[in-house]
Formats: sequence, C-alpha cells, structure tokens
Amino acid sequence: MPQADILFQDAKLADGTRSAIIVKDGKIQAMGRGAEAGWSAPEVVDLAGSLVIPGFVEGHIHLDTSFCGDAWKPHKPCTAGFDVRERVEFQRQNMAAAAPMDVRARNQLGVTRRPLF
Repeated sequence: MPQADILFQDAKLADGTRSAIIVKDGKIQAMGRGAEAGWSAPEVVDLAGSLVIPGFVEGHIHLDTSFCGDAWKPHKPCTAGFDVRERVEFQRQNMAAAAPMDVRARNQLGVTRRPLF
C-alpha cells in the first residue's frame, strides 16, 4: 500500500463535487472521489466540505511588457469606448515611461543582480 504524507478527506471542488486529495512530498498524487483507496497516511484531515481551489498565481506573464516590477501607475480608460488604436497608444506611452525591461523583469521575479563570476 503506497504511503502518502497527508490525506485530505471530503474536500469540495470548484464544480461542487466532493473529493479526497492525496499529498506526498508536497505534491498531489491523487484526487477525486475514492482517491484515498489503497493509500495510507499518518495524517488525515477532514475538510468537512470546505472549498478547495487552485492557488492565486499568475501562470502566464510577459516579462518584457509587464509593469508589475515597476512603479504603480493607474489604468487609463479609453476615452470613447474600447478603441484598439487608443489602447496601443497608451501602451506605447507606458512603455516609454517605464523602467528598463531587465529591471522590471528582475523586480517582478524577485531576482537580484549578481556577478556571474
């Protein structure tokens, strides 16, 4: 019988279904109704129907055009409804005023510049 680190029972997923979640070495190994069958775990947590959803992470980002690593600037709405040309112009203005791309990217990723050697 495989050994997990922790078994979460009776989790409610975003679609409303109830599920077990098996975790080993910090990673989900199995998930779904009856997923706990065949697993043992030293720690079992009954979630009693608590909602379990994915973490709030940015899974897709463009480091070259993102402003997350720069000083905050408010959003500029289009002046007469959505206009692609106006949005592109606002982006051009924002990019011209932004910190250099490598600085913004490093700030966003929390990377400090270190010597190579």
